[in-house]
Amino acid sequence: MSSRTVGVELTKWVEQDQLESVKARERIENAYLSIVASESEARPANIGWVWLYDEHRRVKQKDEARFRKDLYSCIGEQAALADPDWDDPQGAPISNFGRYPMLEKYLDRILITPRHRQQSLGPGGKWVFFEDSAGGAYMDEWMVTAALDRIYAKIEDYEERDLHAQHGLDELHLLCHLDDKALLYNPPIHTIGFGYADLAAKVADVLARDHGVFDKILLFHPWESRKVIQVYPAVIALGKRIADDD
Repeated sequence: MSSRTVGVELTKWVEQDQLESVKARERIENAYLSIVASESEARPANIGWVWLYDEHRRVKQKDEARFRKDLYSCIGEQAALADPDWDDPQGAPISNFGRYPMLEKYLDRILITPRHRQQSLGPGGKWVFFEDSAGGAYMDEWMVTAALDRIYAKIEDYEERDLHAQHGLDELHLLCHLDDKALLYNPPIHTIGFGYADLAAKVADVLARDHGVFDKILLFHPWESRKVIQVYPAVIALGKRIADDD
């Protein structure tokens, strides 16, 4: 019989304020746009709009200034290119952030469109947006964001504590669970071509880069046939469905 001591911390997948407003995704986007404040930044002469695609997590306060600096340095670097890939009507994504650690930490990619496509600025003089800002939340992304929002709230809450030493723990696990009330008031996990395993894979992709103090992180959905999926360390190949490991 094992003598290992394991601590388990619980967090709800969706908190009460999210149940009432269904605004988890919108809060994340507004926080980014507040940091970026593109209405206060001169738009390069050859750039139209810049769309952000984030990693479903909030920027830590200590990272905000560097994140903003890295973003505009990256945009300036792209604007200075003689023949950029994004200089066509569709624009092009930029995802190589090796020189910009805060972008690598928080963004999956940005998409830049050329000025000849967008001569005018957006609402309030903004020119950096999220692509879905005007169209409302999309269901699968909303549920990914909701889970990561709660997981990272716990990671940030515990990052300054040494619970392993305080309580003599061999391991500390986090269980993010969806309760019956959340199931009644929130979007379904399953949409066309997207299910619980796909959602868990997206969560795992993000947690692979930052899991905080937790040795294991798991999702629990009481109405799924496979109720528990471990998302850190992930029982997956990144970008693929989580394999059954029963």
